[in-house]
Amino acid sequence: IDLANAILDQEDNVRKAEDCTRQIFNISRAIIAIKEGRYGICQNKDCEGDGHISIKRLQAVQWAIICVDCKKKQEANSLLNT
Repeated sequence: IDLANAILDQEDNVRKAEDCTRQIFNISRAIIAIKEGRYGICQNKDCEGDGHISIKRLQAVQWAIICVDCKKKQEANSLLNT
């Protein structure tokens, strides 16, 4: 039982480390976008909107690189491909 708990704890720690790494990557990408003047502009080349990420979305997800509509399409496509 102790070994099983230790393995579960280790798996949990790996997931947390992966989440932290992903967050650091996303924040770094947002900082680069700010420096390059691209922050708040949808990075999806097929964006059918006005090309901007709404303030409301950026307040919720400061590191967002695509608008809500493009994100919804992306998630729908990933569900279809699984």
